[in-house]
Order: sequence, then C-alpha cells, then structure tokens
Amino acid sequence: GRGKDLFSNASKTGYLGYAYLETPGKPFDAADNDLDGITNESRDTIPGTIINGQANIRAYVLANYSLTAFESTFGKLENRPAYKTGVWWTGDEDLDWVASLNDFGEDGEPDTHDRGEGDGIPTPGEQNFGRTDLHESDQIGLTGFRMWRIGPSSGGEQDFGIAFYKNPNAGKPVIANNYSGDYPKFFYDYFTNSNPASRFDNSSANNGNIGFLFASGPFTLKAASQERFSLALAFGFDLLELKNTVKVVQTIYNGNYKFATPPPTPTLTAEAGDGFVQLHWNDVAERSTDPTTGVNDFEGYKIYRATDYNFNDVTTVVSARGISVKNNGNPLAQFDLKNSVSGFSSTVVNGQAYFLGTESGLTHSFRDTTVVNGQEYYYAVTSYDFGATIIQGASNEAFTFYPAENSMSVTRSLLGGTILPKNVAVVRPNPKVPGFKSASASGITKLSGSGTGTAEVRVINSALVPNNHFMKITFNTNPDSVHPLSYNLIDSTANNSVLFSSGIDFAGLGTGISEAGILPVVSTIPTYVIDTATTGFRGTSTTKIKLDVRYIGSWPVNYKRLFYPSNLRIRFSNAIIDTALPPNPLFGDPLPVKFTVVTPTDSGEQKVPFTFFDSNGDSTLNYSSNPEEIKVLTGPASATQSQRITWSIRINAAGVDTSTVMPTLGDTYTLNFQVPFGANDVFVFNTSSQLIQAAAAKDQFKDGPYVVPNPYVGAASFEPAPFGVQGRGDRRVEFRNLPQNSTVRIYTVRGELVQTLTQDGSMTGVIPWDLRTKDNLDVAPGLYIYQVDAGSTGSSIGKFAIIK
Repeated sequence: GRGKDLFSNASKTGYLGYAYLETPGKPFDAADNDLDGITNESRDTIPGTIINGQANIRAYVLANYSLTAFESTFGKLENRPAYKTGVWWTGDEDLDWVASLNDFGEDGEPDTHDRGEGDGIPTPGEQNFGRTDLHESDQIGLTGFRMWRIGPSSGGEQDFGIAFYKNPNAGKPVIANNYSGDYPKFFYDYFTNSNPASRFDNSSANNGNIGFLFASGPFTLKAASQERFSLALAFGFDLLELKNTVKVVQTIYNGNYKFATPPPTPTLTAEAGDGFVQLHWNDVAERSTDPTTGVNDFEGYKIYRATDYNFNDVTTVVSARGISVKNNGNPLAQFDLKNSVSGFSSTVVNGQAYFLGTESGLTHSFRDTTVVNGQEYYYAVTSYDFGATIIQGASNEAFTFYPAENSMSVTRSLLGGTILPKNVAVVRPNPKVPGFKSASASGITKLSGSGTGTAEVRVINSALVPNNHFMKITFNTNPDSVHPLSYNLIDSTANNSVLFSSGIDFAGLGTGISEAGILPVVSTIPTYVIDTATTGFRGTSTTKIKLDVRYIGSWPVNYKRLFYPSNLRIRFSNAIIDTALPPNPLFGDPLPVKFTVVTPTDSGEQKVPFTFFDSNGDSTLNYSSNPEEIKVLTGPASATQSQRITWSIRINAAGVDTSTVMPTLGDTYTLNFQVPFGANDVFVFNTSSQLIQAAAAKDQFKDGPYVVPNPYVGAASFEPAPFGVQGRGDRRVEFRNLPQNSTVRIYTVRGELVQTLTQDGSMTGVIPWDLRTKDNLDVAPGLYIYQVDAGSTGSSIGKFAIIK
C-alpha cells in the first residue's frame, strides 16, 4: 500500500485493474454463448430477410430467439429501434439498424453517395450492423485467468519455471507435467481443463512481479474471417475511482469506442426584419442515438444571443469552487421535451449541475422581438441530452453521464472575416426597403383522402420561399398504426423533391419543422373517433332505438388490423341470416342470429366475426334487464378470441319502453368512424416569393429617408467591437427607408461631395456609413447634407449632424 513517487518513498499507491471487454465468438455451434437470447450471431453477416410489421417481427423473434434472455440483455422488444419502425432485416440480430438513422453506406457517413447509401438495406460499414455492431457476436467470454508470478523479484519464485522472456524450448525444463519448456502447450491444457474451476486462479502475490493471463477459447477461426479481443487497462486514485473508470471504459466499448456525445448539431436559419429576428432550425438532433449509450437521450434546445462573436456576454459562469468556467452560459430561451425530465441534473461537475428545462415542449422556430434595429446579433441554437444512465455489470451498478450540449464556436479570419458553424447565424435587424411584400403560401386544398383534420401553411422566412412552386403535404404511415408516423413537405415543381419527411406536430401547435421558408401546421385526431353525425340507424329503419358503442379491446387503440378501424354495418332481419361465435369459446356453441355485421370494401361487403350474448333466446338484439351485447372481433384469426374483441354494442336504455320497436327486417345500423390522416391524404398549395411593389415603394418613400443616429454624438450603440486593431473600431451611421438600388450622396454645407453610397439590391432598406470620406479619411464634425436618388421611385434631400 506504499510506493515511491516524486514526493516520497512512502506515498499511498493507486489502483490498477483490467477490464476484459470483448472476446471471440462461436457463431457455428448452435448455442447461445453470450446468453443474450440469440443463437449464432456474427459480426461478419449479410442483411438477411426483411420483415415488415411489428406483429410479424414479434412472431419471428418468438420463433427464433429466447425473448426472456433477449429482453434481459437489450431491454423490451417494443423499444428496439427496428421494432419501433416496423421494418427489420434479420441480419441485424439485435434490431438496432434503422434506415432513417443508419443507411449511410459503407463509410457510415451521410451524403457521401457511396455504395449502399439510401438503399434501405444494411451495408457493412453502416453503424449498428455487422462489424460496427459489437453486440452482433456470440461471445464466449472469459474462460480462464491466472496471475503469474515472475522471478527473480518474487523471492526467486517462478511459476512452473516458465519465464516468458526465454525461448520456450530452451533453459530449465518445466518440472510439472513434463512439458519440457513448451509453455504454449502448457497454457492450452491449463485453460481447457475439463473442470472450469481449474481454469481460474484465485491466488495472490505481494511485493513481486506478476503477469495477468486472460484466456478465451477454444474457438473456431475460419479462413478469411475475424475474431476480436478487447482489453482495457484502467487506473484510479482509489478503488471507487477505479470502478468508475471501468464503467466509463465499458460504456465506451459498448458505443463502438466512442464516448458519449451531444445530439447532432441543428442547422439554423435566420431572417431579420424591422424590430425582429426570426429563427428556425431542423430536427436532426431528435432522431439520433448516442453511439456510446445506445439511447436516444435528446432532451431539448437552447437559444443564445450575443453582440460579439465569442458570445462573451452570455458565457460568464463561475463554479461552486469559485473557478471561472467557459461553457455555453445563459440561454435566451430553452425548449425541452415533455418527458418527466426537468430541473437540474443529478450529476455535477465542479459543483455545477446542468439545467435540463421546465417541460416546456419542443419547437423549431423562435421570434425575438427584443432586438434593436441596426445592432448586429449572433444567434446560436444548440441541442443537448439528459445524460443517460447505464446499468453495468452483475452488480447492476449505475453510471450516469453528465449532460452534453453542442458547441457554438465562431472563428474569425486574419482579415476579420467570420466563419460560422451551421448552428450559428449573424443578422442585423432593420426595416425592409419601401414597397416590400413578403412571400406567401396560399390556396391550400385537400386533394385526396378521407382523414379528419386540417392543414395550413405559414411563411417564416420570406427570403427562402421559391416563386410559383406547387407544393404538397403527404403522410407517412406504419402498417400497424392508425395514426400517421410523420408528414412530408414536397416540392412538386422541383421534381417532387422531398424537403423534409419527419414532421410530427399533429396537434396544430405550429412547433414543427420548416423548409424553403414554409412551416406546415397540421392538426389531426390522435386516433379513431366515432362519427356521430353519420352513425345510427338509417332513415328508412322502423326502429328508433339508440345503440351504445364503446371500445373494449385489449390491443392498443391505435393498432391497425383486419376490420379495424373499418366502418361497420349491422343489418337486421326477421329470420336467421348469420351465426355468432359463443361469448366464451370454451363453453357454448355458435349461435344462429337474425342479424349480420359487415364492412364495406372496394370489392363489396365483407362479413365481420362477432359474438352475441342473447339473454332471452330470440336470436336478435333486444332490450333486457340483463343487457344483450354484440362484441365485434377484429384482427387476424390466429389471435385468441379474447384478444380480438374490439367493439361492445348494446341498446341505450333511454326512451325504451314496452311500445319501443326493436330492430328487425329492413333495419340497418351504420357505424362510421373518423380516422387520422393517412397515406391517401394529400394537401396542395402554391408559393409566391418576396417582391417589391413599385406603386407601394413610391408611396412609402414619400415619408422620406432618415439617418440613425442623428445627431451622431461620439458613437452609436450598434457599432461593432474592434477586431485585431487598437482603438475604438469602426464607426457606423445608417441611412434608412431607402429603395432598392438607390444612391446616397453626402455633401458638406458648402456643397463638397464627401462620399457616395449605394444600396446593395437586397431587401433591407438600409445603407451603413463608416464616417470616412471618399478619400478614406475620417470626416470632421459638423452639419452634412445628403441626397437620395432612387430613380423612378423618387428622390429626397435631408441633413444630419456629427458631433465628436
């Protein structure tokens, strides 16, 4: 427990340990060697067979896996990425390859257009498949261990006389078992002992040189194949720190040798106007999985605003130890998932916890109306995670990562140019040019489909909206779900280009993503709704009773299946026309009845199975003190009857008396449903780009241009900070309300031309001036005259003062 270091000959020693992370596998022995429920998995694999639909995926897993062992290793089947999407390639044994997140080709990087990218099939090299998926190996684990004593510092002791640094067949022969110095054969026999307990050494050694021997085997290594070992050497100041280090190492290994990272960086776009800045960003961060933890730990977004490129005015933070800490600092706004994760993180760094949010809900746009016209602002949008907790080892110890957040690193070139990352934008709010008309999206119409809901479109960045483009909104569905997965924005004019396909704001909150400056706002119902306006007995029916219909299914209400949520018809008669299944299939026989249940299809009506409780034995639906009940069955016939029970239909007691006519021949009850948007629902609309209206420009120009500030007294609040120079930096005044391509000429009161400025043709009606003459000299204080020439729009003359 004492050792020599730079300070003492009796310092406390630290701890050293080994973590055996990965061993070879046995993919050919028809055994589940790693006890994960999968037999013969391999990292050298092919895509296998595609299976569509969650029900089919579950059936395959039940037939070929041990579900109990699988879920003990990987968690619930329902939470595996491939199961969630309903599309699984069986070569991805652990069900974590998803096309939307991993289909990037053999280099594993998106948008490189290499082999396999975007083909919907797992390709070797893509994350979470084959050689990049550490879990797709039937590892045999650690099968033997020995701590070897190495002389002469071990008091002359040398285990079995074997010295690793000598030729195995030279020197002193091995005495035990007569191996004659052939220590490879000795070790093979030792580590393949028929008694597993004999393969592991429990001895200890003090004050001597030792060697740790780890063994895994035997295993089969076929020609051209690979098997992998992974071993980590870990250190710690004390035993607790060593254990924590091993947890980190194990997690890094599980993440394919990657440490926990923040979610992908969002791409930010900004538009500045008169007294506002509009931001919007994409949702790439929300559809990611941390490569280390294997968890989608995305939690939210933070928005930062600064007047300097270093964001120094928001990043001043001092830790609990009084140490100045450089981090992203204090956000202007924060939006986080409504997922019961909020407040401060449980882990701290230097006494600092991370604030995870207030359950505000997500959005993908933000409008800042607290800005000052003329001031240059830097905006950053970062994504952050909640810091996943990983359970490791047989002791089920928990290791929690500190939350991670994107950086917002802006750099400047030697000449003062600005290099922005994709999550940072620099803008200067100011009024638009006279006659400016913002872009528009109009004429939204439902082209097809019978889903219930509404759709509208909003323009949130006029500069990005294309002119005269025909757009459409469509929906992506899962074959097992009534509710759509997401919606698409498609530019039909640009060869049906999909602008995005991951819109999920189905509540019409306006918090979804946008592209081309357009934000679709979609609202649809969360699941089926009985259409009360069209449900009931048809007008020609003789009965006036009402029926109570309610969902009593054991399957999720959004689980789409045979006959669900199809519209239904109950057709009554005065004679036997169908047969009901017994309410309890174990007791009772099928019952002939005087009604039938059907669903209309494109090829005609189709019978729907049902059970019937008949309290009075008249074979039809009547009112009784012991309520009679029709239970409609949906789903595949392979499911049990109790699983298939979906709709309960009874007579409503209100208004029923002895004179009430019960359903009979000629009576038909129609049960219609409203359903969410689906694959057949399509909305279309047109776009118009921003433009300048000449007549409006003339009218607005009559108010005249103006100068800010006027008078200029020493400085302006929106002047930029100096960069790479000594002194105060550039001066700045602005000429505003200027038409597009107009010219400003500045004169002294004696008529001498000082400077000529030209509007750059943009939509911002401002020209800045650095208070330098045409000869690049500082102007003198005094009164100046300016003349604006806007061509056919008009001209104007004004004056301003400079005071130093």
